Amino acid sequence: MSKVLGIDYGKKRVGLAISDKERKFAFVREALVFGDRLIAEIKKVCQSEGVAELVIGLPFDQNR
Repeated sequence: MSKVLGIDYGKKRVGLAISDKERKFAFVREALVFGDRLIAEIKKVCQSEGVAELVIGLPFDQNR
């Protein structure tokens, strides 16, 4: 199997987590700063880590 990148999208920072190849565990990565280079930075992480799928978090309550 291939790795999955989880993305926790925010207005100031974007958190990342990457699964292991078996997709049993996720490991926290650095938070990226929201800005013009965000997509390029996510692409770089995907390429360097061998990520094949993305999962984007959907907030249910903006007040938390």
